[in-house]
Amino acid sequence: MSESIPAQLQQRGALFYTLPEELVPEQIDPLLRDAVSLINKSGWVWTAESCQGHPDADHAYPWAMNTRPMLRLVCEKANFGRMLAQLVEASTFEDDGLSRVNVLEICECRNWGPCYTQRSDPGFREVVVYVRARTVYERNLGIECYQRFANSIK
Repeated sequence: MSESIPAQLQQRGALFYTLPEELVPEQIDPLLRDAVSLINKSGWVWTAESCQGHPDADHAYPWAMNTRPMLRLVCEKANFGRMLAQLVEASTFEDDGLSRVNVLEICECRNWGPCYTQRSDPGFREVVVYVRARTVYERNLGIECYQRFANSIK
């Protein structure tokens, strides 16, 4: 049996806390389970990390201050532009008749940019995508954007 693409990417330096094919639902925050599952089944983009955010925390614990849902996504270099385009498309929604594109914040993670050469480029790209969320309402809009992205990459 041949290795999965995420396992091959991991050998080239991609950090997966758990390989996508080994994730069990209980390891994924409930609000992200469906989106993470669909993304990992896409065959061309995978989640390396996820968090649903905690804007509704009612007690102090280490991650309570983290209100922003996030996904750390990994794909092969050839699919990077396609992934970013679909993320931007998924983040566009109408709220009270106004079209918005500023729900998701795509942050540089590693392995992208003009400084890579053929020798140092491992052939994959990672990005961290946050939702701008201070409230449960904003978090839920972001979770909806992640779900739209997941549905678009089948």
